[in-house]
Order: sequence, then structure tokens, then C-alpha cells
Amino acid sequence: LMTRAYEATQSSRWENAMNFYGQLYIQSTDWDSRGAYMDSVGVGKSMGPFHFGFINHALGRYYDLTGNMQIKSKLIAMGQFAKTYGLDPATNATGVWIIFDDPTPGSWRHDSYGGPPGAYEYTASFVDSMVRGYRLTGDVSLLNSAKEQWNHANRGIYGTLTPIAPE
Repeated sequence: LMTRAYEATQSSRWENAMNFYGQLYIQSTDWDSRGAYMDSVGVGKSMGPFHFGFINHALGRYYDLTGNMQIKSKLIAMGQFAKTYGLDPATNATGVWIIFDDPTPGSWRHDSYGGPPGAYEYTASFVDSMVRGYRLTGDVSLLNSAKEQWNHANRGIYGTLTPIAPE
């Protein structure tokens, strides 16, 4: 919102607000070196793909307006995170949450409120972040992963892990 208000008005009021929130994200202690903002949960950490997509979009807008290199670095890391952790290896879908370091450090899994480890309706959450990472770096593997995740996301039936067409 702050970035859009600044774009529309060029007002220093909105620029200051935008930069204030940009600095909050730069300095946030919720940033995990794997490339996402995470919450502590139990003995591990978790992140929500749906929220990840919104944060990535907002940071992308902020970067486009400011050229802030710290934000660029985070956007690239977020693209790599999406490529690495975006799909559950067993289901080729994305969970409502991705849980890290629980039960052991380094472990990770997709979770959907105790159901199957993934849901097609969340699988598209990472696509834009990988495309943005590709645009910032030229790393074609990010673009290819975005295409793969989009392929999985647009074949699913809401609330199931049943694809509507074969791969």
C-alpha cells in the first residue's frame, strides 16, 4: 500500500512510510537464511506460502521504486527458497505451512492442517517469486521451476491432491 501511495502521489509522507516499512523487513529477526520470513513453532519454524507471495510482491514493488540492494538480495533468496522448498516431493503440491527443523534440525515438510502434505490451491504461491528471482539474476533454473510449479498448480482440484489432467 505504501509503495502504491508513493507511486501515485510522489509525496514525501508516503515515501517516508514506504522506507520505514522497507527497513522493518530488512532488519526483521524473522528472516531465515534459507530465504523466507518464518515464525517459531514448537522446536522448529514455519512459514506460510500464501503470505510469502504477498510479501515477495510488496518487496518487489519496493525494490522497483528504490533499487535497494538489501531488498534485491532478499528477493533473490526468496526465489531460491521457492525453488528448493516450494513443492512437497511426495505430492508435487504446496502445503498450507512448511515446517522446518522439527523434529530434527535441517528437516522440512509440508503440512495442511494434518491432512495430505500439500494442496493445489497453495501451489501457485511461489511462482511469482521465482520469476522475479529469474528477472533479477538471469538464473534460468528459477524460471523452469516456476513453470513446473505453475503446471502443478493449475491442474489441481481445490481441496484435493487429484490432478484434473495427467502430467
